[in-house]
Amino acid sequence: MLKERDSLWYKILKTKYNDMVPSTTSCWWKDLHSLCFEEGGGQWIEGGLCRKIGEGNEVNFWHVNWLSSGILKEKFWRLFNLSVQQNYTVKEMGRWSNGSWIWELLWQRPFLHREVDMMDELMNIIANHSLTEGTPDSWVWTKEEGGSYSVKSAYDLLQRDVLEPLDKVYQNLCSIKAPSNVMCLAWKVLLNRIQSKENLKRKGIIQDTSQTTCPFCLAAVESTSHLFFTCPKSWQVWISVYRRLGISVVSPEEGRAHMLMFLDSCCARDRKSGMSFI
Repeated sequence: MLKERDSLWYKILKTKYNDMVPSTTSCWWKDLHSLCFEEGGGQWIEGGLCRKIGEGNEVNFWHVNWLSSGILKEKFWRLFNLSVQQNYTVKEMGRWSNGSWIWELLWQRPFLHREVDMMDELMNIIANHSLTEGTPDSWVWTKEEGGSYSVKSAYDLLQRDVLEPLDKVYQNLCSIKAPSNVMCLAWKVLLNRIQSKENLKRKGIIQDTSQTTCPFCLAAVESTSHLFFTCPKSWQVWISVYRRLGISVVSPEEGRAHMLMFLDSCCARDRKSGMSFI
């Protein structure tokens, strides 16, 4: 959809959805949109995309990653607040003179001493990027050397984002001798992939917010953390487990923290194995 904008299939999707996800949208399209673009479960794809500047008339200077080094608004937020060109395209931030591109950034006031260094850094970054007349702006997939998207590179990106913060937990989870269905459930809990009412609402399967209430306590949204750890019913189960083990702790409210607490609560290897199993 980013590259083949003249194709028939793109025009059909654009006409039908217009970048929106109405309630009548197919489950397939809702899942795809959520996975790639929505906060929480999505937006990972933006980490691999970068704009390649041609004429610069389609790319916002401040709001889009067109330098492969991040979004300028986030990197130079103080300068962004001073700019009078906050919604300008790259092409509108300068002009052509005798075949050479000249940047012309405009500001609300003169710079303070500390802002001068920021401006110098910004100019050093954009000085290496010039526009190309007659060449349209395009997209580049930065996770492949050739700049083209591949399923393998996207999979590697997703795996890295998922496994890095779960490294210790993941390694221990894979070594636990437990039934496969239990291991699968534990893995889904750690990644927030169970079909809780909160997740079903996010996917559009549940439409009414009033239907997301936890059926046990009737006092909170049924999220993964609530269902397994913070609901009064779940909390009572964990308290019973703590008492039997002789552990006195403040119960964590999230799966990864909960498992790390069990792993770090003992030093003996044989006891650690049993705690991991629990």
